Amino acid sequence: MNTIESPDAWEEASRALADLEQASPLIQPEAEEKLINATIAPESASPEVLEDLKRAGAYVNCGLISEAAEVYASILDSHTDPRALLGIARCTYELRRLHEALGYLQILSSIDPDYPDLANDMGVILFEMGCKAQASEQFVRAAAQNPDDIKVWLNVMDLTYDIGDYRQSITACRRILELDPNNADALAVLARITNPGN
Repeated sequence: MNTIESPDAWEEASRALADLEQASPLIQPEAEEKLINATIAPESASPEVLEDLKRAGAYVNCGLISEAAEVYASILDSHTDPRALLGIARCTYELRRLHEALGYLQILSSIDPDYPDLANDMGVILFEMGCKAQASEQFVRAAAQNPDDIKVWLNVMDLTYDIGDYRQSITACRRILELDPNNADALAVLARITNPGN
């Protein structure tokens, strides 16, 4: 992994992040490339970064999404930390800035395409944006990466039910019920599919 060794590189990373913040709803490719090339934080981040990540997580847990986004952004001022990218993507998603959230996830994907929850989170955003084919691809990828993750299967169920692919929806419901035999969402979808008039 690359690290920043010169003050000029730090300035370039800060400018890249400023460009990201100035970008229109989608993160501009030029700003994205500058951010990716400027600095990549090692997984063993400094104690300050770890403390900031904990603080941002606490803000999220308290429902202070804008404040958490600010903390993640401050981390990204000096590091391209995958945890901060996922965190700010989730915050911007919660703030209903879907294009911006997707942009952050695309940056994360270019750094670590197999990062945990990345495919599922991308699928959720793409689904909400109406890009159902791309969402389906991401959910298939997420299910392959995490076959025991119930939230992935719930998303597969929701998508396949929404597009009318009831066969796949039933398959997802069965998988959910293997993981959680009393899952109310899966039971409700199965009931709607098998008893459409009720």
